[in-house]
Amino acid sequence: MLFRSDRLASLAQRLLDLAAVRQAAWDMPEGDLAAAVAEAVSAHRAAFAERRVTLEVLGPPNLRVRFQPEPVRQVLDNLLGNAVRFAPEGSVVGIEFAAVDRGWRLAVRDRGPGVPEAEREAVFAPFARRDKSSPGAGLGLAIVLDVARRHGGRAWVEDAEPGARVVVTGQG
Repeated sequence: MLFRSDRLASLAQRLLDLAAVRQAAWDMPEGDLAAAVAEAVSAHRAAFAERRVTLEVLGPPNLRVRFQPEPVRQVLDNLLGNAVRFAPEGSVVGIEFAAVDRGWRLAVRDRGPGVPEAEREAVFAPFARRDKSSPGAGLGLAIVLDVARRHGGRAWVEDAEPGARVVVTGQG
């Protein structure tokens, strides 16, 4: 019974996160995207170590861009959480970030089963879940897409042979 109540509490929180992303008025302060990435990586380090998955981070030591820190941190948490869940034990997950044009781009790549091309848009729909046996409500990538759009950007899945690469952009 405890498992079910924990799952319901988690679902309720994810729904609140999605609603907050869609409703909040945002300004776009300048901040350090590299610091946000470092915080997310630090928060997920134990999960990666437990699965013996190596995390490679590629990006400049400081990256001053305009973004909303808490929602972008949610994006990073969602992408890293998915990556560690789907990455085979002993594999490598990569996170890249850079300034592009008038904005920024970040990408997380795993070597898991990937996402078939026909399903790459659908995985961003609320409650979309490719693997019904794994935990989660199917809201993580919906939040990622909404945050990207609120930043004037977009989110998509690319083939990574093997695995998937999820790319998120934002404009500053």
